[in-house]
Amino acid sequence: MTVALVILSIYGRSQDPANGMLDRPEIPNLNVHTLDLKNLEVQRNLDEILRLERKRKGNKTVGIILSSVSVTAILGGGAMLLKGGREEHGILTALGGIAISSGVVSGGISVAFWDSSKRRKRERDRLIEKINGKDGLGLD
Repeated sequence: MTVALVILSIYGRSQDPANGMLDRPEIPNLNVHTLDLKNLEVQRNLDEILRLERKRKGNKTVGIILSSVSVTAILGGGAMLLKGGREEHGILTALGGIAISSGVVSGGISVAFWDSSKRRKRERDRLIEKINGKDGLGLD
């Protein structure tokens, strides 16, 4: 644990406010360099935008993984069903059916994650429009 802290302190990236150039988040369709970051409302809006973006990316990643698992399970299950079509391979047929059904279920679950990702993107875009529309003040 101590070694990790030493390495982080040596190679870690920190901001030095003395040089006047703080790292600013990269947000699509928003020029962060023109915003007044001392304004509390702007800070809240930027925090909310970044929170929504993190949630969107997380949901999208889970959706991609579940969709991939779904396609793989359905194709693998179909192959098992084709190979185990004869009566002496009954267990292979059963496993193929289980794989197909689990693939369909994971595909159905992935739809909810894709939908949530799109919803978060719309919320993020609305906040960006709100900030852009008010000359960087982020006020209604």
